[in-house]
Amino acid sequence: MKISAKLFVLGIGLTFGGLITSVPAEAKNIVTSNYELGSFAQNDPVNYSLLRSKRSLSETPPRVDFIDISSHNGEISVEQFQKMKNMGIKGVVVKLTEGTTYKNPLAPSQITNAKKAGLTVSTYHFSWFENQQEAIDQANYYADYAEELGLSQNSVMVNDAETTPMINADATKVSVYFRDQLAKRGFKNVVHYSSASWFNNNWMEYDVLGKENSWVAEWPANPSANNLLHTDTAAWQWSSQGSFDFIPGSNFDFNVDYLGRFTTN
Repeated sequence: MKISAKLFVLGIGLTFGGLITSVPAEAKNIVTSNYELGSFAQNDPVNYSLLRSKRSLSETPPRVDFIDISSHNGEISVEQFQKMKNMGIKGVVVKLTEGTTYKNPLAPSQITNAKKAGLTVSTYHFSWFENQQEAIDQANYYADYAEELGLSQNSVMVNDAETTPMINADATKVSVYFRDQLAKRGFKNVVHYSSASWFNNNWMEYDVLGKENSWVAEWPANPSANNLLHTDTAAWQWSSQGSFDFIPGSNFDFNVDYLGRFTTN
């Protein structure tokens, strides 16, 4: 799709210097913990070094096959989703849960309105698990809400793995526990999201999880349709600062879907 004047892409304007190496101990348990997908990935030096504040694009940017959203994006109407679809966007990934205490209160309306607009809907869980039992508990919490909302067991379920304590716990191993528990609940279409460095450093192992099941975040300063990255994976998140003029004040992640997992009903 050609990016029109209605769609703007900005580099991130925050000042972070590296990976988050610690998180509040209570963050895994409090109801108010509500991170967006990519919240910690933006602190990754791989991404940070490639971003510039409000840098204009000198080339045609990559297409936008799908976006991902959370409660931070607020209520989005059917009409607004329809405008996205008219611009070439085919899917949306909605945050459902985090840990075992947070459920996105806007997920029901976000999912309903996106479907009414004809978009393919997937969901994600912001993961905090550091051992097998936590992975199982969080998978069940995620699956419970997915069932409550009537989601198809064929829909994509995303493990958003980006909190640094998961590395110390063997992020791949605990992600497998999470994936396997979702499968036991009937949700077998699982994709793992993380920063490029997590995959490059084998913290999230392609050989175990599968490249076809991996969604990689890497945000170049000048993303180009002529230089698509991570084309051998399921999807590439190429910006965390996309926006639409008909939804002022809200940033969106822009993604390319290589296998149709996020854009095919």
